[in-house]
Amino acid sequence: APGDEALLQQLTYTSQQQGDSVAARAYARQSIDALDAADGGVLALTAVETDTRYNLRRLHEELGRRWVLSADLLSGSALAAAATGSNPGERFRSYFQAEAEYRPGAGRWFARPVLTGYARVFAGSGEEESALPVYSPMLALGLRLRPLATHDVVFAVEQQLPLDHGPDTEADVMLRASATLFGGGRYSNEWQPRPAGWLTQGLYLDAAWFVEAERSVLTADYRLGWHEKLGHGRTLEPYGHLQYSVSDDGAARSEDSRAGVGLRWHLWWGETLYDAWPHKAVLGLEYQHAFSTALDARDSLFLTLGVRW
Repeated sequence: APGDEALLQQLTYTSQQQGDSVAARAYARQSIDALDAADGGVLALTAVETDTRYNLRRLHEELGRRWVLSADLLSGSALAAAATGSNPGERFRSYFQAEAEYRPGAGRWFARPVLTGYARVFAGSGEEESALPVYSPMLALGLRLRPLATHDVVFAVEQQLPLDHGPDTEADVMLRASATLFGGGRYSNEWQPRPAGWLTQGLYLDAAWFVEAERSVLTADYRLGWHEKLGHGRTLEPYGHLQYSVSDDGAARSEDSRAGVGLRWHLWWGETLYDAWPHKAVLGLEYQHAFSTALDARDSLFLTLGVRW
């Protein structure tokens, strides 16, 4: 009957807010079926209904997910030396991280706030300034708390353990608070169902405190880009970003401000009738210029690779 779609959507989001993800997923499937039935009738879906259908599929996929697996790689070379002095091409920066995050099952207690557990392994270029991130590997085990349903704010506590016995790796506890602003909804980096491309933006704020080292790190990064669709589930994204970070351990303070421009190719896959794309791969190339830095490189070129499963 007319109006069934609106009622089913209301039941979907009400169930989600109450923490009943099983009911929310069931209502989401019924809502999608109702919209598809309307699309198969006399009237096709409007642009708003198309967005609504995709958002329901994204919600259905998110509520059904228990594990989020991801891996990221960055590797780059200096193009021009900073005041500290090094020849172009002689200094590299690299970083690798692989993470598994577990989301508890359905239940009212986990509706808001949402508590998740995770483990990650990361390594970098080290003092050797290697193009391969194989130095100072660390294992981190932690908990994340997302207290807000409408904003991407995350609090985390993490135990970091060295996987080798190098002189620059020590066990530590990290406390972190982070937030991503202006980057949700239609400005998200997630796939959008619009016929043309879409604008993406986001301001990432991060504050970390390392308990044993008594060191703080603050970061702010604003990004602006455009996703140009190359086909179903594929985009090419030119983007730019400004980043500022400061590290302070009480004895020394280090600041870094830089700008970057780049190009990334995005690939999504694995969608079903009721689930939006659960998997994604990103391959990119980025040029960075440091306005002020304690690093050797003033200008650098980076290869970036990311996978989410």
